[in-house]
Amino acid sequence: MREHLRDQLGASNCPQTRSFLNDLVLIYQSLGPKKREDFIMDVSITITGNLGTEVDYKATENFSRASFRMACTPRLRRGDTWIDGYTTWMNVECTNRLADNVRDSLSKGDPVIVFGKLRTRVWESEGARHEKLVVEASAIGHDLGRGTSAFTRVAFARQPDDAAQAGDQNADGDDRIADHEREPVAVPA
Repeated sequence: MREHLRDQLGASNCPQTRSFLNDLVLIYQSLGPKKREDFIMDVSITITGNLGTEVDYKATENFSRASFRMACTPRLRRGDTWIDGYTTWMNVECTNRLADNVRDSLSKGDPVIVFGKLRTRVWESEGARHEKLVVEASAIGHDLGRGTSAFTRVAFARQPDDAAQAGDQNADGDDRIADHEREPVAVPA
């Protein structure tokens, strides 16, 4: 594994990626032999910032994808005044149900919190190798520390064939009643 990381480190032209991979090599080397097989080489990340672009949404019959750029600008105190630090721009991608909800909920300038996995996208163009860091988001929401938001639950309708096969089971495959299938109940005061 260490050799694979060193190969990736040598092949990278991006200073941020090289620094990140170098840190992973150091972490891997610091682990004892018993812990190395338990170590998962994955990076989860949580970032806060503002949408810097409108959501780019693409969909086919079986797949949807949304992406946007996110600006993260730290506020720094210098003496008695606050100043903006350097802005870090992150590419964020999400798929399927999350992508659909992002398309309907977010717009440029919105303050958001994103949780996901940090990935490197690599491609070749005109004989040159390019790479960029991307957050594959698994959760995205408005930053409620900077404003308010109203949540609307999305009810996903079952296909008739799925409902017949599922019997009394909900969309998650168990026999509990999903929140959107519950009937209102009067609660005595």
